[in-house]
Amino acid sequence: MPGMAAHTVLRNANVPIGASLMFFAQWLGAAIFVSVGQNILTTKLVGGSCGLAALCCTRG
Repeated sequence: MPGMAAHTVLRNANVPIGASLMFFAQWLGAAIFVSVGQNILTTKLVGGSCGLAALCCTRG
């Protein structure tokens, strides 16, 4: 509940900015995590599948 944390910690004038920054950080962190995770998965999947004879892999 980031909204509750902003209300608890910040002064009333700063609550909208604090809550907005907290929500922005959560969304940005999630977007970066998904992108990095997908990149790692793809890299490891291609690297691991190149050892199989049935698959033809080319590394770019």
